[in-house]
Amino acid sequence: MGEIKSTLDLVLEKTRNLKLSQEEKQRLRWEEAGKRARGYVQKYLDGVWKFHQLLEALKQDEAPREASGEVLNLLLENIRPGLDWTSVLDELEARYQEKAGPVLSDLRHILSEFEKQVRDLESQVSQRMLRELEELEIRGSAVVPNVKRSPERNRLYAVHEQDTLRALELRKKALYEALSGQFPPP
Repeated sequence: MGEIKSTLDLVLEKTRNLKLSQEEKQRLRWEEAGKRARGYVQKYLDGVWKFHQLLEALKQDEAPREASGEVLNLLLENIRPGLDWTSVLDELEARYQEKAGPVLSDLRHILSEFEKQVRDLESQVSQRMLRELEELEIRGSAVVPNVKRSPERNRLYAVHEQDTLRALELRKKALYEALSGQFPPP
């Protein structure tokens, strides 16, 4: 009887003489760098690493150019409403104030304005909800409306958020262009 080959043996036999093209090698290199970059950024965002540790990991990376571009993209993705964007902006301002100061200031202003709009919106909705409860003779210091569950608040929040995201996108593109080739700092 003939020899029975495993699936792995068959695959290895068929692919023995195959080689990756330069294009395929480059694509794999970018994919691997992207995975490492996501890991670096996640460690920073989770507070496991300080920003200087993130930069040090980038400098020691096998494919620093590819990983650096991906890290910068991921950091910029985290400059948005609803996330802790202050630490990312603080770190970028500390290192790139001269190169991208006005754009960084614009980003901070846009996000601060969004937060102010949300506070104002929630205050208005809360007051309206308290008035409605008062009309139903529900009152007292223990009565606290759940503003975040208000359909009105959520609808208006979504509008403000979309406007803010559009404004941020233009500034983030400008920041990426300003920092391309400069990130990470030497």
